[in-house]
Amino acid sequence: LTHLHHFPGLVHYIFVDRSANRVRAPTITPLHGLSNKDKDVTDRMVARLKQEVWKLVYTAHEHLAMGYTASVVRRKDFLYSYRLWMEDEEGVEHNVEQGVFLNFGQHNVPIGHRFYKELMRALAPTHSQPIKCYELFTLYLGVLPAALVTKNDRGLIATLLERDID
Repeated sequence: LTHLHHFPGLVHYIFVDRSANRVRAPTITPLHGLSNKDKDVTDRMVARLKQEVWKLVYTAHEHLAMGYTASVVRRKDFLYSYRLWMEDEEGVEHNVEQGVFLNFGQHNVPIGHRFYKELMRALAPTHSQPIKCYELFTLYLGVLPAALVTKNDRGLIATLLERDID
């Protein structure tokens, strides 16, 4: 919850370390707590946010299957942001060539663990150090400009990886 206060407009995030098979995401709960007051409204709000998070994930995976490793999509009241990147042990980011996806990215097929392992394997021969694979899915209020979303995402990544913000 503390991350939400540092990044204006951030509603929810999912940070995935594909190399270590770990996920970090805050619990979706109402900001006013779990009181019985207006329980119906609270339940609907939580259900809507969960629904938006799943739409974000599905949208990101559709773009990833087409070879896009980053996207920002405005959908009604929300803005979906997604980023996949690879880096070495030193934290140096390595580009993922769009052509790499042509070998194993398939449209309308769920993207699972095998996809990411194949992606890391495809990049491994070109690098002397082990490659790490990360993903960040973020859900923002739809009124934010894309430039602020990009800036917030960079700050959130630095915070989650415990790095200094450049």
